Amino acid sequence: MDTPCGDDAKRANCLTTRICYNSSMLDPKFVLENVDLVLRKTRSRGVPVDLSEFIRLSETKREALRRAEDLRARRNKASEDVARLKRAKEDASDIIAEMKGVGDEIKALEDGIKALDEKILLT
Repeated sequence: MDTPCGDDAKRANCLTTRICYNSSMLDPKFVLENVDLVLRKTRSRGVPVDLSEFIRLSETKREALRRAEDLRARRNKASEDVARLKRAKEDASDIIAEMKGVGDEIKALEDGIKALDEKILLT
């Protein structure tokens, strides 16, 4: 594993803790998966960190992503139903109208996720 740390002592620390002295930012996924380690290491270096806002925003983002994926699955299923109805020469306008609302909700969730990403980067 290549690390941005220059000398051998720091490189050894990077390889064992995955926290680099010369890195200005940790991988958000790593931080979420290793909150206790990050807090312990930052405290031991005299840099107390409050991760509560980062964790809260990340959880909100995760919930929004999950909801958007559920809606996409619903929309895909509805698309299959519409195609089936049209092949059978039946009316699908109710499903199409409902899916327009679902599409709008997906767009709103995606915009919210983008805003959360920006907030997460600033925390």
